[in-house]
Amino acid sequence: MNLKELQRNWDKFGKQDPLYAILVEEGKGGNKWKPEHFFERGRQEIDEIMDYTTNSLGLTVRRSRALDFGCGVGRLTQALASYFETVVGVDIAPAMLKGARKYNKFADRCQYVLNERDDLRLFESNSFDFVYSNLVLQHMRPEYCKSYLKEFIRVLRPNGLLVFYMPSEVLEQNSVPPSMPKPHQRSTTLLPRLKQSIKALTPKPILSFYAKWRYESQPVMEMYYVKRPEIEAYLREHGGDILDTYPYYVTVPKIEGFQYIVTKH
Repeated sequence: MNLKELQRNWDKFGKQDPLYAILVEEGKGGNKWKPEHFFERGRQEIDEIMDYTTNSLGLTVRRSRALDFGCGVGRLTQALASYFETVVGVDIAPAMLKGARKYNKFADRCQYVLNERDDLRLFESNSFDFVYSNLVLQHMRPEYCKSYLKEFIRVLRPNGLLVFYMPSEVLEQNSVPPSMPKPHQRSTTLLPRLKQSIKALTPKPILSFYAKWRYESQPVMEMYYVKRPEIEAYLREHGGDILDTYPYYVTVPKIEGFQYIVTKH
């Protein structure tokens, strides 16, 4: 889907069930996330990445200005405010940003900006000490993902840090690390047959109306993958210096992604 379609879908998510769309977990759909638990998860995530970059990798970064790309309702933007003087959250969906401003507890220290382009030209080059994006880039076509990666490096200050996640490939089940939970198994035989029977008995005009209604009313969450060597080559081509890359499994154990930690000189 193009950026307009992407915006339309995530704006719908932002109106219908924003917290669940951002952080999908069993039992949390239907607006069942408690905001305090949702934002606490954000604090834990940022605490872990800051501890890893500082104490495990021995990296130091100026704590002036950070960028949270694909900020949603500000789950990570607010968490970053514990470490940086100012944090800018950027998102494509107006409804998500409306929620971010509603939940914001840091006044002007957290700023939320709508960006509808495939670049970040609203920001000057070398203007952020830290750029963070998690569980975002996989929802857009790879050409958009790469465009933003190039922009992340451009807006990053020399010796600043860029940290982002991107899925790399779908693994075979026997390739999943033993420590990872097995996916939930269920019978898939009866339900498709029942759906086919109902479809065969339903007049075509009604089917067409239903398909149109579903497309227009139900948001779509797409998933894309870019292989690790391709990502790393692209980062280096555009001035990124890769400091660390490590496997990162989310939601579905058969999907392997990587967390990339990048700087520029």
